[in-house]
Amino acid sequence: MVLLFLILLVSCNPFDPGDIVLTRTYISNEAWDDYNNQIKVEKMQMRDSVQMIRTDLDSIGKNFTLLQVDSTYIYEYSGFRDKRPNPKGKVYFNRDNGWKWTKVASNYKDNEIHTTIGNLEKDQWYKFSNLRGRGGFFIYVYVDVDGELQEYYQDVAGW
Repeated sequence: MVLLFLILLVSCNPFDPGDIVLTRTYISNEAWDDYNNQIKVEKMQMRDSVQMIRTDLDSIGKNFTLLQVDSTYIYEYSGFRDKRPNPKGKVYFNRDNGWKWTKVASNYKDNEIHTTIGNLEKDQWYKFSNLRGRGGFFIYVYVDVDGELQEYYQDVAGW
């Protein structure tokens, strides 16, 4: 009986947020709903031009502390201020989704509103956050020179 319960719990986990799909042109997130409908996209750059993050290693071997946020490229969206992204749908980077992105500046008064943020650039690192309605869950994405994405999930919250 206990074994059957454990099998059902694992296979029908109500806390499983579902899939996130990322491409250079869009993101879809099965966890988006009426209460969890945010996204933050930050372009990252290397702290030291001599060091590099090897993308041929698994995510355990990644040292993301070598990256820092490029403060000229921080975009976010919160459905609490506007229409929310379509849950189970695609949010496009290069076309109008029916709501506005906020380009975050160091001074809140200098924030800008944009309809699109453009496709993810080749040979570039990005950090995606605010995807699960709680802190500590990030996706680091490297877009290689061919435009292929390599995704590295990091859940530092531990739940």
